[in-house]
Amino acid sequence: MLKTLLGRLEVSHGASRFLAELFASNCALREVNLARNQLPDSFALEAARSLAANRRLNRIDLSGNDIGARGAVALLQATADMEMSALDLSNNRVTASPALAPAVKDSMLTELRLARNTLGDAAGAAIISAVASGNRLHVLDVAACSLAAAAATALADLIKNDEIREIYAGMNPFPAEAAEAIANALSSKGSALRILSLKGSVSTPAAVELVRAAATGLEQLII
Repeated sequence: MLKTLLGRLEVSHGASRFLAELFASNCALREVNLARNQLPDSFALEAARSLAANRRLNRIDLSGNDIGARGAVALLQATADMEMSALDLSNNRVTASPALAPAVKDSMLTELRLARNTLGDAAGAAIISAVASGNRLHVLDVAACSLAAAAATALADLIKNDEIREIYAGMNPFPAEAAEAIANALSSKGSALRILSLKGSVSTPAAVELVRAAATGLEQLII
């Protein structure tokens, strides 16, 4: 039976429902990679409904599509009732929504990628705080999401979390003073973080050196 669905399919809007139903009809399916297929919100909504019938699906890559906040919320809500480990929604059309953070918090995912979506500072901060408050995520990617001061403060709290292992938050316009909070968090004893990417987010030489000096416990710092 089909265990991996992979490919550049150029899926039309009319085919979205059929493709989403494939999730439900093939319970052997473990991984789905439908990146860069112009998939709309309607596909995400159908896929979220189909996920209830296939609880063995492990990873879904939907990066580079046309999925908005509504579809992202539906997919995240679907993962609250299953053991799926990874969801990639990078480079879609996900924008700020008050429903995103609660959906992230309730999710059972261990890896979530939201890079290159225009989340904005407030929504980004809410998502990061949701992860820090008890979510089981090990990997969070919020690079190039238009995050700023509030999200940087939330990021410092997340670094102290004992579950998170990898954070990718580069290419966001963090203020210069965010470096001190991030450096202090990196110095905390409870952090389990191994990889931190802030390239393009911490830009002044003094801020870079401050973070670098505090990051001695990391396996990799990208800055």
